[in-house]
Amino acid sequence: MKKNIVLALIVIFTLIACDNELRFEKIEKLSSEFYEDSYDSLKTRSDRYIVYGYKNDAKTERLIDSFACQLAQPLYKKYLSYDIEFYKKSHKTNIDYINKHPKHWNAYAMFHDYLWHYSFNQHGFASKAKVKNSEGRKFFYPRPECLSKKKQKDSLR
Repeated sequence: MKKNIVLALIVIFTLIACDNELRFEKIEKLSSEFYEDSYDSLKTRSDRYIVYGYKNDAKTERLIDSFACQLAQPLYKKYLSYDIEFYKKSHKTNIDYINKHPKHWNAYAMFHDYLWHYSFNQHGFASKAKVKNSEGRKFFYPRPECLSKKKQKDSLR
């Protein structure tokens, strides 16, 4: 009997921990790549991600920074500009809703679920902004720790 109770508690705590885990899902349908000139040599790229398990705290911000750094490292030199946007998962900002309503998801997401916008160019990090949801204003933040000047020289080459 005690064994079953202990096992049940372990399963419950595992499910709770998994539910709180931060995960990212790329919104393939809304990510894009554009050519900027007639020679098809300069491109811009924009990737959008839904964040599952988002919490408005410093740990989550560091994890999102780290994920953005991992994404940018192999890509930023290939593009004139590379933007990464993050949205928290909600009843309207999720893959099912976006697939069913590709033209309408943005109106809700931009004002309620838009979290972070990272910009890179061919020289590396350009900016990081947190979006104030209700007003759509961006507040710029310092360079992410994973992109400190020294680390950027070493890792973003």
